[in-house]
Amino acid sequence: MFELFYDLIFVYAISRITTMIHHPVNGSIPLVTFLQFLLVVIVVMQIWLYQVIYFNRYSKNQFLDIGGLVLNMFVAVYLANNINTEWRITFHYFNIAMAVMILILFCQYLFVKAGNCQIFCVNRSFS
Repeated sequence: MFELFYDLIFVYAISRITTMIHHPVNGSIPLVTFLQFLLVVIVVMQIWLYQVIYFNRYSKNQFLDIGGLVLNMFVAVYLANNINTEWRITFHYFNIAMAVMILILFCQYLFVKAGNCQIFCVNRSFS
């Protein structure tokens, strides 16, 4: 159930990111603006992909899994609400949001790795 809301939050974030290219200059979108937009979309989609892969592969619907997902949702909303047509304004909010989301994902994968190592080490001792 939480995955659906997570996906919807990212749909909202992507729709807000499109405001970066919504206002053409002299009838066209400058190349720099388009490349900034493309970079932001790729990075946001990559974070979404990493979280979805984690949740589908390792999640046992425990507090850590759902808590990380919910925290990432709040950070994605923070990111989406701070998107602006001026990249200079958006840049700092974007970097803060991405750093927090990567840190949350890193911690989730780290806890899974630590849990798997513990199980593996216990199983080897009984062999």
